[in-house]
Amino acid sequence: MASGYDMKAVKAQLEQYTPPSSRGIPVTEFVIFKLLPEFISQDSDTLLNKIRDDFAKPSASGDGIRLVSYGRGVDDASSVILGFDWRKIEDHWDFWLTPAFEPVSNTIQTLFEPGMPLVKHYKFDQPGMLRDAAQRVVIWKAGAGKENPSNDVDVKSGSGSVKYGWAVDAGEVDWYIVTVGYADESKAVNDQVTVPDDATNIVFKMNFIEGEKKDTFE
Repeated sequence: MASGYDMKAVKAQLEQYTPPSSRGIPVTEFVIFKLLPEFISQDSDTLLNKIRDDFAKPSASGDGIRLVSYGRGVDDASSVILGFDWRKIEDHWDFWLTPAFEPVSNTIQTLFEPGMPLVKHYKFDQPGMLRDAAQRVVIWKAGAGKENPSNDVDVKSGSGSVKYGWAVDAGEVDWYIVTVGYADESKAVNDQVTVPDDATNIVFKMNFIEGEKKDTFE
């Protein structure tokens, strides 16, 4: 998810450099933004309603969207996450060039710190994000030569759902994600999960919107 760029040019660049193995397959995009300082103290309901109406809902209208999620950090109020189950990564590139991206772009520029957020597209063994009400999201760069980077994260909690994935974006295939699902945020915050020292590791309370056109494809 990007904003403030020539998206047609960005799309052309990605079409040139994204590996064939990353195209034409279901992917889940996660993007973690940092709020501008003036919004960190804002009431979460007010903030999330704006994100729902001006970011999540317009995105849910896009071709190739199965599910959109959005939430605010429980243990880090400056962080906001959005997730998108895409039919394929190319659908995301196409969405940038539609009118529905305009309110998304405006929201990014209004609410969040400038510059590129932590954004990647991930492939899971079983496509699609978790649907738990609270989720711990761990993202890290494992580096080259890792045979099984999921060993870097130790989940012992009996928490319910865990998903491991790896990035498919050009030049970023050594990035990994683990999402751990919980029934409520208190269980998530109190859970003991061992992660790499340099990992992004945040608990989010999640909300979901189904894609409007998901029934038009398998």
